[in-house]
Amino acid sequence: MCRMISVMGENEKITDYMGKLELQAFAGRNSRHGDGYGVAYFRNGSLHTRKESGAIWDRKNTYTPEDNGNVLFLHARKAGVGKVDLGNVHPFTAQYDEFTFSFMHNGTVNDIGKIGMHQNLLESGSITDSQIIFEMFVENHKVCVDLGEALKKTIEDVVENCIDISALNIVVSDGEDIAVSRCFFKMEEYYEIFYKPEKSRIIISTEKFDANDNNWVLMENNTITIFENCKACKISGISI
Repeated sequence: MCRMISVMGENEKITDYMGKLELQAFAGRNSRHGDGYGVAYFRNGSLHTRKESGAIWDRKNTYTPEDNGNVLFLHARKAGVGKVDLGNVHPFTAQYDEFTFSFMHNGTVNDIGKIGMHQNLLESGSITDSQIIFEMFVENHKVCVDLGEALKKTIEDVVENCIDISALNIVVSDGEDIAVSRCFFKMEEYYEIFYKPEKSRIIISTEKFDANDNNWVLMENNTITIFENCKACKISGISI
């Protein structure tokens, strides 16, 4: 269970969104989300990350307008699978060949062990369901080399093998595009995910910043939306 914000634009600042994530984590739906928080941002092709294992409202890190980029990820965790420590804090990152990814997930796959990966780490709490899903995504991307299709295949693989799933609401980026899935099995209102198109940016969030702002678009269940150059292109029909 988590709260998430992602932004695509130009020179977007972490400081503009940190307070909004803190509000969701402290006082949003199913609060509190105090089991670590992290940020990641792509700038000039490079990925930068900063994380803490404590609550976002007790953060020790200081952020400035220099923490900016064209794609931002912000995540506050409420622990499900995996213990509370820095290694289990989102966003997660990976790199292979010329590709670099940032990944975050809202939802829990309690029986992720059925996938058969990292059993010892799962038993010790040193890895989360989200990290295993991300590893599956990277392997699928190596085959299809497409952000949306790799995410779609990953969701299908998880659903094929696991049954104790709350949601697979995932945001993943390669620094150019962002792919977002909404796939929930319970708690429909909690597992909402919205996006808001603006003139020069797209904002993605687990909660509206202003409940009365009708410019937010609620993603449909069992869909993936790709954001490219601040435009949305929906891929529908995730097979479950």
